[in-house]
Amino acid sequence: MPSIHPLELPEILSQVSTYVAEKSLLSCALVSKAWHKVFIPQIWNELLTNKDIPDEAVISHCHLIKTIDILNTVVADFPKWRFPNLDTLSVTYEGPEELTEFILAHPNISHLVLRRYTLNPEAEFWTQLLGFHNLKSFSVTRLNIQQEQEMNIFWQLCTRLEKLDLTIGSLSSLGNLSSMEFSRLQRLYLNSSEDYMPLSLILLQRCPSLTTIFWDGALDERLISEFSQFVKARTWPGLENLLILPEDTFSIPQEVLSDIIRGMHRVVTLSLTDLTRTFGPESMELIRPHFAHLKELDFKSDNGLTSSMALEILSSCPSLGTLAVPLIEAAEMVAGKPWVCTRLELLSAYFRFPPDSLDELQPLVLDQLSKLTQLQTLCTDADISRLPDDESTPFPQETFDWRLEKGLDKLSTLRSLGYFSFRYTYQKIGLQEAEWMVKHWEDLFFVAGVLNMDPEVKMELKNYLNDRGIHIGILVR
Repeated sequence: MPSIHPLELPEILSQVSTYVAEKSLLSCALVSKAWHKVFIPQIWNELLTNKDIPDEAVISHCHLIKTIDILNTVVADFPKWRFPNLDTLSVTYEGPEELTEFILAHPNISHLVLRRYTLNPEAEFWTQLLGFHNLKSFSVTRLNIQQEQEMNIFWQLCTRLEKLDLTIGSLSSLGNLSSMEFSRLQRLYLNSSEDYMPLSLILLQRCPSLTTIFWDGALDERLISEFSQFVKARTWPGLENLLILPEDTFSIPQEVLSDIIRGMHRVVTLSLTDLTRTFGPESMELIRPHFAHLKELDFKSDNGLTSSMALEILSSCPSLGTLAVPLIEAAEMVAGKPWVCTRLELLSAYFRFPPDSLDELQPLVLDQLSKLTQLQTLCTDADISRLPDDESTPFPQETFDWRLEKGLDKLSTLRSLGYFSFRYTYQKIGLQEAEWMVKHWEDLFFVAGVLNMDPEVKMELKNYLNDRGIHIGILVR
């Protein structure tokens, strides 16, 4: 009996295919008949309507497509097509009424996302959507319901969901919300204007099984303080992910944050991006017991989270994937403990070097950063509040110098880096550095900051990177 290579076994190939980059799937499908059979379903797993794909190819592979993302436009016959194994449907398109028929013709989907899409007629849509018995996740932006009956049908639909992303547009009635309970909901994203903030608090209280709350919009200190009392009372006994993103920057008392941390089941994600002077020693003490499972911490605008605190987190949280803090002192970092956060994918902090220490300390700091091999986003923006009022006044170069001669090549290990930012700093990056970035950071798609103060060099770099699909966010400062 002839031996079979392990990579010809469908069971193994199927596992391998899940790790192959999208751009390499087609090449894999051409290796052999066995590989073709495994990799073709991966190629056709998702359909983006903004891609130029022949209609015949889509129709012939419709049984393999499990995710469809309708973006901007669709071909005339698209709403008539049917996809028997469709699981996820996302619509970002103010399209024709036929799209409503298309949605309702796929009652077996589990996940539905509607962005910038006007439902017509609404009452009929909500009623028919109740027949989607597999629906677990629903995301709707610009929710506009003007009839109480429609509102009640919508809330009835939500009782079956595990995940709800809701951006409120205009509601004439809350319906029977106060008498409902959404015991299956585990993840809730809420965005609303000031007029609908009371609705947000009512809805939150009706969802006892939430593990994740993402709340943004017209929040203020009073609302967050009131919310903290519900957390403290264990209204959500399983809560472990909390993200609060207010429209305006403000501060809340440190005891409010302490109540929130105490009331969470465990802290896996804690993000209060635009709050200031909130984090403090008590917050740090309360969060330490959660270091083992902490994955995301974002207090980017909070100067209460000091450099020493940030460094303790980096050296104590092995599961950390995201950290956004105001400041990391380079001298403290070099003298401190090694970082254990090898899974870090996003790091945002201003790295400040003591005067005349850049040549000595930058290589050591870059050595540590080079170990973050899964890093996808690196933001080293300076504190904008420290910029001189007069643009002709030089800004002190107390942070990274992103030139090869200063050690940029140490970061060749960051092969997954896609977003690189150094705003509000003055750099002297040249074509040599740009070529190096393109070669070593193959996933790079955005660079934010002034690459060079020389207008001619700046334009040359912009053209070079733009030609290679990398967008430049060049600021005046």
